[in-house]
Amino acid sequence: MDVKPEFPQRSPPVDPPTKSGTPISVGRRLLQFTTVIAVGLFVLLLLFLPRATFQIERVEFIKTSCDPVSHSHQVTAAMSIRNTGTAGGVASVRLLVDGGIAVIGHYEVPAHESVQRGLSAPVFDCQWHRFGVELFVEPSDGG
Repeated sequence: MDVKPEFPQRSPPVDPPTKSGTPISVGRRLLQFTTVIAVGLFVLLLLFLPRATFQIERVEFIKTSCDPVSHSHQVTAAMSIRNTGTAGGVASVRLLVDGGIAVIGHYEVPAHESVQRGLSAPVFDCQWHRFGVELFVEPSDGG
């Protein structure tokens, strides 16, 4: 008569083999798991970190008449800058004349608010010009 043990013997757990046939260690699995968690937390931090998000709305370009003595005129971009972000910040705006940068302005805009601002520059001829404005990000000093 065979005697069966009350508790059957189990073989020790074996890590499943990888494609190369060697098992993955518990330490390596833990490293992979913590890396995935860290990347996920970083993405969530970026999504929910307060930041300013700017939009330029309702731009009107006002041009003075040409001065015959200096052969120049002044252009002003009257605009509304809206911050739809969750933090206040400084909006950097370029006034463009024929695609070139004529002048740069920096404007403080609180979170969830809109401000009215003007940006002016001289134009040194009396020809027809195309005007524009654009938001940009200042390069960091690196220091």
